[in-house]
Amino acid sequence: MSFFMVFATEALKMNPVITGIVLTVSRLFNAFMDPIVGTLIDKTETKFGKK
Repeated sequence: MSFFMVFATEALKMNPVITGIVLTVSRLFNAFMDPIVGTLIDKTETKFGKK
């Protein structure tokens, strides 16, 4: 994450505030979606797995 922040602000000349907000939102989205997707995967039974 630190490398991307430096890359985005230095090489791409993005605003650091906007870059930080985008990174924070993506991490928050991931924090909520990981348990949901994990639960769906655990409860899914197909002919290829989990019998």
